[in-house]
Amino acid sequence: MQGQTVTLELPKTVWEWAERSAVVTQRSVEQVLVDSLSAILPPPLDDVPEDLRAELAQLEMRTDADLWAITRQTLSPKLLSEYDRLLEKNRSGALTGQEQRRLEQLRKAAERLMLMRARAFVLLQWRGYRLPTVDELEKQSSQAAKKQKLFDAKKKFRAA
Repeated sequence: MQGQTVTLELPKTVWEWAERSAVVTQRSVEQVLVDSLSAILPPPLDDVPEDLRAELAQLEMRTDADLWAITRQTLSPKLLSEYDRLLEKNRSGALTGQEQRRLEQLRKAAERLMLMRARAFVLLQWRGYRLPTVDELEKQSSQAAKKQKLFDAKKKFRAA
């Protein structure tokens, strides 16, 4: 294993736990400790597209409030509608070159948003927060969609 050597003094109870775990799992104490640390730290960004790594790594420096705000971000209804329309057209093989490029732009935007939200959730959990359930997330999403529709309706009314 290549890495950084660290010397630290462990409390006796931690050392004894690591020794027992090493015997039971047939691993070295060092591997038990490394695995334990790895399990509680946010996962590395090795598998993330390279063009997003720096942006995702910067999330670690953001405030909790910033991270919660990121978890609530969504593509606008207009972009979602356009994305769905282009996906459907793509399934039928009827996309023009310009539409293919636009679909790729929207796919990348959706992927970026998904990865940003996921990383924000991971960091918040690592910081000790309870994450919302799927039901709670769906409720938030539904409420956000209703607010967006109301906003759009008010905007149209003012423009008329």
